[in-house]
Amino acid sequence: MPEVLRDLAIVFHTLSSLQLKNVPAYERAEDPTFVLQNNIPLDTKNYLTSQLAKPLARIFEPNLGDRAEKILVEGEHTRVRTVVQSEVGGLAAFTKKSATCLGCKSVLPKMESENAVCKHCEPKLHEIFAPRKSSQRTAEANTVMERFGNPCFLPPTK
Repeated sequence: MPEVLRDLAIVFHTLSSLQLKNVPAYERAEDPTFVLQNNIPLDTKNYLTSQLAKPLARIFEPNLGDRAEKILVEGEHTRVRTVVQSEVGGLAAFTKKSATCLGCKSVLPKMESENAVCKHCEPKLHEIFAPRKSSQRTAEANTVMERFGNPCFLPPTK
């Protein structure tokens, strides 16, 4: 567990957009361990406005003046956020990751999940992989051309 969350009694998490916006704090409070284990996104706006804004404003007030809090909390720099997909709640509770066939896109059974194609597409394996292999070779050739520029400077082939 990260050191920062270890000492906290509770953390506030975000709610889905389908729920009401003015939800009391006690309904958004959760145990930090539970939040980490279930990948629930934290309410960053709440932490920024209610806990970080005033201390940061006191630190930067000599440089930024009276509008320090507004500059720190309400700028373009606060709009970039990493959104974590919640594994709890909404549809995430009903979904699970599964391997699919590269040919027909059907879900592979557990015993075939390490294979790239299902048993029905195995005879067509070369047809499925040939276009992928040629596009991979083209991408590799383009990378080499970008790296070395002139074909005269290409490394010798084996």
